[in-house]
Amino acid sequence: MYGGYVSRMRTVEKKEPDDYATNNVKSEKTDSAKKTSEGIAKDKIKVGVVHLSDPAERSGYTYTHELGIQGMQKNLGLSDEQIVRKNNVDDTDALANKRQYRSA
Repeated sequence: MYGGYVSRMRTVEKKEPDDYATNNVKSEKTDSAKKTSEGIAKDKIKVGVVHLSDPAERSGYTYTHELGIQGMQKNLGLSDEQIVRKNNVDDTDALANKRQYRSA
């Protein structure tokens, strides 16, 4: 207790990645999840990432974004082949952006 304030820390149960992605929506009023789709198998997931610079520079927004992508990949148990990264994409060139997205 500090200054009359009691801090309540929630413990978060660590869950292992499963092999099936679903679109379950948990209602704030109930603890039950409403199933909105059948989901897709984890091996069918593919994620595209566009970086404006090179995350190998190890600083700035792009690097921090890449760390988040790596965390997502680890938490979902996705393979490297399921993450498509495009680095040094010029966000001011619309035609170049279309080519980047189509080549993924």
